[in-house]
Amino acid sequence: EIVRLFHAAETRPLHEITVVRTGKKQGTRHSNVRESIKAKATRLGLERKMIYATMIYTGLRKSELASISIGQAFLDHEIPHLVLKAKHAKSRRGAILPLHPQLVPRLREWLNLKTAQGKLSPKEKLFHVPDSLCKILNRDLKFAGIEKRDVLDRVVDVHALRHTHATILAKRGVSPKVAQSSMRHSCIRLTMNVYTHLELTDVAEGVKQIPDFFE
Repeated sequence: EIVRLFHAAETRPLHEITVVRTGKKQGTRHSNVRESIKAKATRLGLERKMIYATMIYTGLRKSELASISIGQAFLDHEIPHLVLKAKHAKSRRGAILPLHPQLVPRLREWLNLKTAQGKLSPKEKLFHVPDSLCKILNRDLKFAGIEKRDVLDRVVDVHALRHTHATILAKRGVSPKVAQSSMRHSCIRLTMNVYTHLELTDVAEGVKQIPDFFE
């Protein structure tokens, strides 16, 4: 679903301006869309994908990611990371957020694309995170064929991307203490009981680790 969401976010803006969505010609392509408009839509789609990806890989909240400037992205450091200023963190404590090796080159590509538009200031925001991101995510989910609400009444929203970060860490066997640090929680119970969502299959695999006493 994450892969499908990334693909939908990246391709939907271009799809919406090049494909007829209503009328007799629905599903066919417009023939008169300027290349500059296509390029703008492509760039917008890439930015949306990178917003979702950065939130999942770092656990940043929407408002926290919106505060990150280019000068707070240390991609060439020995351990590439983002710096979150205390005044922008929910806990009012600053943080250094290490970046996944696969995220770093994609952030570099994004910055190179921004540089092509003109000289960048370190104070310029890494991403433009719109206030309407929740509504945008809903449209991306629909485009990706992902249900907004499942049969257990669990809802996918922007903050769910932060839950995804914690759950993936748990499923990959990361220690609860490290997960707590990555989530920047003051209480480990919050990390494990609220933000970590393990499926029945995960619990089943754990139960299988009990020795076979019948033999």
